[in-house]
Amino acid sequence: MSLMNLIHLIGSSSLPPNQSSSHNKKFWLLKSEPDEYSIDDLASQPDKIGFWDGIRNFQARNFILRMSAGEQIFFYHSSCKTPAIVGIASVASPARPDPTALDPAHKYFDAGSDAKKPRWFGVDIKFEKKLENSITLELLKTFRDSELSDLLLLRNPRLSVQEVSKRDWDFILSLQCQQPCADALSPMKGATACTSTSKKRIRQPEASSSVGLSDAAKEGDPPTLASKNLGSAIRESSERSESASRQRMSKRTANNKRAAR
Repeated sequence: MSLMNLIHLIGSSSLPPNQSSSHNKKFWLLKSEPDEYSIDDLASQPDKIGFWDGIRNFQARNFILRMSAGEQIFFYHSSCKTPAIVGIASVASPARPDPTALDPAHKYFDAGSDAKKPRWFGVDIKFEKKLENSITLELLKTFRDSELSDLLLLRNPRLSVQEVSKRDWDFILSLQCQQPCADALSPMKGATACTSTSKKRIRQPEASSSVGLSDAAKEGDPPTLASKNLGSAIRESSERSESASRQRMSKRTANNKRAAR
């Protein structure tokens, strides 16, 4: 029997098949460096399914072992210019032994691993979709002390496999309307705001006006600043008009008095 067949046999006999029911469904976050394995790499796999290997942390491994088929996963790009949740995947099968731990030529080889008593496990995940608007770590951090105070990503950022509560999962999904795609973070491109169900959200930019607005305000100052500039300009214009009106009235009165003499 080949080594790979033995590994699959051990995995199928030592781990009962997991199926997630609606009442105990869990949610997850998996971190990967995009240069090594990106959301696009997963999407390009046959049947859009890839094996998540290389886990060499016991806490992360224990999370892998708790995964059930059908559970949803945030796919997170880490160690890059703009760390962010970029897509959603799902658990395609129960955990099984990671063959890379037994391959001396592989960078994830573990000399202490034993095919008869597997130490490290991986899981098959299936690509579901890319997020239209990536949810950046920078945005998530703004809720560190409020809605996302329990999010493991913000408390133990180095862990590559993390469980996400249903409450945090739903809240994070609501942030898509707040965050432009990672490719559009440049100030020159600006941020597209939209209505969001979250308590904190980017305000809808007000229409630009050339009246009293500086170039900076025209190019995308926060709406509150633009509103103040515009309001100030309107007030100044009104005050000038009133002053001119008073001057004309005063001059007319003086002329009338001279004519009366």
